[in-house]
Amino acid sequence: MKSFLAVMLVSVIAGAVEYKGVEYPATIELQGKTLTLNGLGLRTATFLNIKVYTIGLYVEKKSKDGKKIVESSENKEFRMQFLRDVDKGDIVDAWKESFKRHCSGEECKSLKPKLDELNALMQDMKEDHKVHYRMYGGKFEVVVNGKTIGAVEGEAFSKLLQKIWLADNSQYKEMRKGLLGLEDE
Repeated sequence: MKSFLAVMLVSVIAGAVEYKGVEYPATIELQGKTLTLNGLGLRTATFLNIKVYTIGLYVEKKSKDGKKIVESSENKEFRMQFLRDVDKGDIVDAWKESFKRHCSGEECKSLKPKLDELNALMQDMKEDHKVHYRMYGGKFEVVVNGKTIGAVEGEAFSKLLQKIWLADNSQYKEMRKGLLGLEDE
């Protein structure tokens, strides 16, 4: 029985995980580092709980502590797959709303130009489009359907954006639980 469980564990680690019909690799490479899938979440919208996208968080060291992950300068990647079409305007509005929620005072003033840079990179997303947000070397890189479309420099900005999904006061409570592997707790 133990050998069967060991084989099952190896196949999950070496393979992929399916979540809400979307496949996520168990590990990825980013800037020469191996990142491991920390957890998976689902973004829903409106009181109807319309499914918008699935999201996976990849980290160098797995953790259930959102603050620890945000504060770490290790490489990270959030991978999203859209489950429906979403207009650029809606994406920009979501970034703005989340930005206001997770910063205050001088921090907001100093990081607002970075938010404008990020919003300039956004585009309409179609069902099945994939977006990767990569954090490494003090930058926040945006990749859409395998093509790098730009990056915003600044570790403070990158950390602020990570709080949107991982902070204790995240507006996306269920998604946060999934990304941190807390869904069973």
